[in-house]
This record gives sequence, C-alpha cells and structure tokens, in this order.
Amino acid sequence: MQRTYDGTTYESDYDAGLTHYYDVGEGEFALHDLENVGDATMIFCAVELKRESANQPLPL
Repeated sequence: MQRTYDGTTYESDYDAGLTHYYDVGEGEFALHDLENVGDATMIFCAVELKRESANQPLPL
C-alpha cells in the first residue's frame, strides 16, 4: 500500500525487477511511504539522480 502526502492510499502489484522513473519538478517532492500488505517479502531501492534534479538536496 502506498500513502501519498495528502493521505490518499492505493494498492499496486509489483513484480521482481520492476523499475520506475519519476521526474520530480522544481519545488515538487516525492514521498516514499510504502507498506507491504501482501504475503511475499518485498525490497525497494530508491535512487535519486542528484545531477539531473531541479531541486537542491535536503540537508542530512
């Protein structure tokens, strides 16, 4: 289950090796709030392409 910034939730099916590319525009953001509601183990890896980003990295 994915939760969005406004509280909306939706469910998706994922297959091993599936990749997505999201273009996040200037002043926009991406929220990663996932919950595994299925029976299989899931592992996600998010990669941010800093050189191509319209936004400055957030401080750690």
